Amino acid sequence: MAWSSEAQRRPAAVQLVRAVDLPPGDAGTWRSLHASFTLAAHHPIALGHYPGHPIVPGTCLLEAALQAVEHALPPGEHTAHALCGIEALQLERPAHPGEAVELEVQAAGLAPDGLHRWRVAFESGGRRLARATLVTGERGAGAAADTPAWRCGPDWALLAPADVAARLPHRAPMLLVDRAARAPDGLRLVAERTITLADCCYAEAGHRPASAELAFPPLLVLESMAQAAGLLLLDRPPGAGAVLLLGGARRFEVLGSAAPAEPLRHELVLRRRFGAAALVGGTCYAAGRPIARLHDLLVVAQLPEPGDAPFTVPTPPRTGAIRHAS
Repeated sequence: MAWSSEAQRRPAAVQLVRAVDLPPGDAGTWRSLHASFTLAAHHPIALGHYPGHPIVPGTCLLEAALQAVEHALPPGEHTAHALCGIEALQLERPAHPGEAVELEVQAAGLAPDGLHRWRVAFESGGRRLARATLVTGERGAGAAADTPAWRCGPDWALLAPADVAARLPHRAPMLLVDRAARAPDGLRLVAERTITLADCCYAEAGHRPASAELAFPPLLVLESMAQAAGLLLLDRPPGAGAVLLLGGARRFEVLGSAAPAEPLRHELVLRRRFGAAALVGGTCYAAGRPIARLHDLLVVAQLPEPGDAPFTVPTPPRTGAIRHAS
């Protein structure tokens, strides 16, 4: 699950990382750390993420990395390390609830804009699960003025909540798309999700919560966009043994924040399709203002049957597969 790093108020069940290991004498000036966590099989996240074949969400891995960084920061520096973006994420094989996930975080220095960069590697049982480069720092005033660009016409295929549930391997609290509409060209999709105070990320909000406590976590925005990308890839419910997986992402930018009662609107475009996978990009709006931009997201629409070889995410073609929007 993905709770906001800057809020520092997570329900106890999702305090994934309890402690970190720093090199001797590295306190205060550390360049690397080690941490681990295990998502229990009975955890609500596990029960709602691929029911019957539970998988630890990729955003859960990223949240653990952010928590590990927080544990190693001096008091008072947490607000200076809010998540600002993800330069790259590559998910190579799924982790399952009950498995111990090990993570190594390396401080990768400052980006040109003064933001902090962190390289993270995830393993389980000696096998690499994923790697990522995260960006944290003080967020600016937000994105320049922008508004949703597409209007859904009568020829768009509407996906009601029942249609969404038939296509996505997610249930509460991990189902983060309410409805969607697919363009007749099959290349564009608009998905919506209304934030409410009933969302479990607000389970421990105070009696009179401050606005920072009510900011919807950006990693949940990414999870919602990834689910919407799956709806763009699938024009019908998947057959037996085939489900959707997030394979990776490049240049996810946090532009702003959203709060309860605000509708999220994802406008996604299918950039390229190869085999059972596709590259998708787009923008998320909250009440009409942009709060996140995703330049490239790899979605895979297959999973082997039991007894097949271990699953690995396919690598996009080297030439022309990743095209970044300006």
